[in-house]
Amino acid sequence: MTDKSAGSSLFLFPLLAALFLILMAVFCTLFLRNLIDREKRVHVKTTYLKISTSACFVAIAFLGTLSRQAIEPFCLFLLAGSFSGLVGDLLLGLRYADGERKNSYTRGGFIAFLLGHLFYIFYMLLRFDRVLTSPVTGRILFVSVILGLVIGHADRLMGLDYGSFSSMISSYSMVIIASTFLGMAASIRQKFQNPAANLFAIGAVLFLLSDLILSGTYFGKGKDRPVDLILNHIFYFGGQFLIALALFF
Repeated sequence: MTDKSAGSSLFLFPLLAALFLILMAVFCTLFLRNLIDREKRVHVKTTYLKISTSACFVAIAFLGTLSRQAIEPFCLFLLAGSFSGLVGDLLLGLRYADGERKNSYTRGGFIAFLLGHLFYIFYMLLRFDRVLTSPVTGRILFVSVILGLVIGHADRLMGLDYGSFSSMISSYSMVIIASTFLGMAASIRQKFQNPAANLFAIGAVLFLLSDLILSGTYFGKGKDRPVDLILNHIFYFGGQFLIALALFF
């Protein structure tokens, strides 16, 4: 690659990422407008808008991968995590459009996001292997398993009712907590000097906050107000965007 073409690519990829950010904001705004309307919420068009929003952060992750001098293995895991999120959004969107299979779509969505966070965990272990040593990773995984089991069986204490989803919630909680804690550990242990680690850590925290709200809207009563739905998706889309953006650093 010549110096001229390298310089052009240096500006091209961030420009395209900015374009997808704008598209993501537009799709997200239209999606949220439909989501807070109970009649439009169940329309298939709303699902299309959600998928379009999700596709933008997958595209950003893909651009981040191409912008690197070499496509390293950890890039593929982050890409796989972003794509799993897209699949999860499709399934959770269909739960509104097809009420008869609501539980099946919900379960499928949880499985897709669980796999997505497993991919994110492998991404971090590969990219930040110097700071996420075996002892650090082992302690985080142990704490995550304990917290996941507690969350999966404490629904009554939190005013929720998981029903048949208790085991799924436990498994999912273990993985997302591990993903978030590993992201925070990678950032903290590098004294917040690594932009990629910082972006992932913030994104993971936003993702976790989104899921905390989501648990109320799915398994609680009176917790699906417009403000709950809006905050849930703003945190979620923001988190996925920051995670995808980490590949530019």
